[in-house]
Amino acid sequence: MIQKPVAVFSEDFPPTSGGIAQWALGVAAQLGLYFEPVFVFTKKKSVPDRCFYQDAPFTLIRMRGHDWRKYRAFYSRYYGWKFLLKHSRPILIATTWGLSQGLYPLKKAFSFTLITVAHGLEVTRKSTDKGIRKMQNSFSRSDFCVAVSEFTKRRIQERIPLDPSKIRVLPNGIDLDRFYPGVDTSDLRRQLGLAPETKIIMTLARVVERKGHDTVIRALPKILAAHPNTVYLIAGPGREWVLEGLKNLVRQLKLEDRVLFTGLVTGKDLVLYYNLADVYIMVSRELEERGDTEGFGIAFLEANGCGKPVIGSTSGGIPDAVVDGETGFLVDPLDTDAVAERVIRLLSDPALAKRLGKNGRLRIQKQFTWGHVTKQLVQWMEPYA
Repeated sequence: MIQKPVAVFSEDFPPTSGGIAQWALGVAAQLGLYFEPVFVFTKKKSVPDRCFYQDAPFTLIRMRGHDWRKYRAFYSRYYGWKFLLKHSRPILIATTWGLSQGLYPLKKAFSFTLITVAHGLEVTRKSTDKGIRKMQNSFSRSDFCVAVSEFTKRRIQERIPLDPSKIRVLPNGIDLDRFYPGVDTSDLRRQLGLAPETKIIMTLARVVERKGHDTVIRALPKILAAHPNTVYLIAGPGREWVLEGLKNLVRQLKLEDRVLFTGLVTGKDLVLYYNLADVYIMVSRELEERGDTEGFGIAFLEANGCGKPVIGSTSGGIPDAVVDGETGFLVDPLDTDAVAERVIRLLSDPALAKRLGKNGRLRIQKQFTWGHVTKQLVQWMEPYA
């Protein structure tokens, strides 16, 4: 155990969903095996219950504040300053460059190591010249940066001049104790009104425009022609205008009894939903006019962890999460025929579906658990310890 204070700063933290929240929790829990003490700073709204992580190997500190989108740098600087007054020469990890923006100026008064993580959207979205300069300052003034995919690394290098040696690729991971196959889903089936023989394809993700739910809905008539007893499960919270657009599309195609919207799924229910699905699908696309894209796609690992085959797209960082033909399939995110063909193939060949799901879980066991991910991060941190 290395006696070195480590603090992870993250706006998002479970029970909040999303890749950044999962990264913060997964890494923080594992860092407690290597360093002492470990702290997590997250905004108060993310974790409403102070005792939620009372048994975790880190101390959770909830940061107060309003309008985080506008003032996140100020809040991270304030709480970073308070932390640095109490802890000598620590390692600070910012899960986004926006939080790092508030931490690196503290180097003028304190000695500490700063690591900045890049996931995807926060570095690909359209920005003003001023915004890009802020991003450049955060990454360049960090001791090193971590990108969750080769795609994210490339996008950073395309946008800002950064020494290649300062940015390292470290994929997302999952906890295989949370995501595993063989769970009894009969109660969930009854709750959702699904017959035992119903085939289920599922997208479990935030319902936002880039996720490609509409492409799957458009592919559904062809899928139903081959497998009439199929339901498309759309699980996750969404923006109202996106949900309404999808529901209108469902009505236009007369698929009301074939598409089911479940809303938010969290906690212990996640493993139930993944086990319920025959195929997990998320064919995200890049919205170039907004720089909106998928940086990795942790849900593919979660589905594979439950032994399920996955279908992703060739967009963004998804090819880092899905091995085409080995753990699932990759398709053009706008090709509805290709989407339908891959779904039909998996529903028609249970042995293939089982093999891809098994391969996916084995791949995670070898390199994509939070233990593997954090071990690599710790090796990079040790020179600064």
